[in-house]
Amino acid sequence: MPGLDRVINVTSYNAHRQWIQNDTINFEWVTDANHTTVEIINPKPFYRIGDILHIGIIASDGKGRRKQHGGDYFEAVLKNSEIYGSTAGRIQDHGNGAYTVTFVLGFAGTVTPNVHLVHVSEAVQLLKEFRKVPNKRKWLCGFETEGKELKKGCTYFANQSMSLADQCDFSAPNTSRMWFCEKPKDIPCEAITKCQGTPYIEAVDRMVSAEQRKLFRR
Repeated sequence: MPGLDRVINVTSYNAHRQWIQNDTINFEWVTDANHTTVEIINPKPFYRIGDILHIGIIASDGKGRRKQHGGDYFEAVLKNSEIYGSTAGRIQDHGNGAYTVTFVLGFAGTVTPNVHLVHVSEAVQLLKEFRKVPNKRKWLCGFETEGKELKKGCTYFANQSMSLADQCDFSAPNTSRMWFCEKPKDIPCEAITKCQGTPYIEAVDRMVSAEQRKLFRR
């Protein structure tokens, strides 16, 4: 494999980077792909199959200042356009704005490294917080018996605004699997049929503000 001894430009899925402070966003303080650098750590004239290729990433903000913390979500791939081969790199976050990508070179030929900044650390943190929010998705389940049919809202956790007597509990005993539905009138809980929910991305979209939504703009 020919050696790669140049700095490789970083491309980004995000149009803007932002830092959230007091419900306002400062685009200058979050990781900016235009100022982030990627460089071969162990350049050689040629590499052999089985060699390890190390690439270093230094994340910087919109003013070109090096980031002092990690958490950005990068993806790195080596591609060979001649044989349509590719391999993903393993990324280590050093927690100080520096990242190391490790590739095991598994095929011969000329390869091109591609590094993408998928999500800045602030977006990653928001996604982690959203995962902790109960009952994000809206579900509707059908109940049908003797010609009667109703649809009721259902959730993974009991609805705190309703009494348990007014809910059908479909949770599996001795497991962590829980499922609760609003109890339909004049139809038993056992008459449940099909359930349909909104996509996860729609549930997340409802939770973010217009300002936060810009973190995920591509």
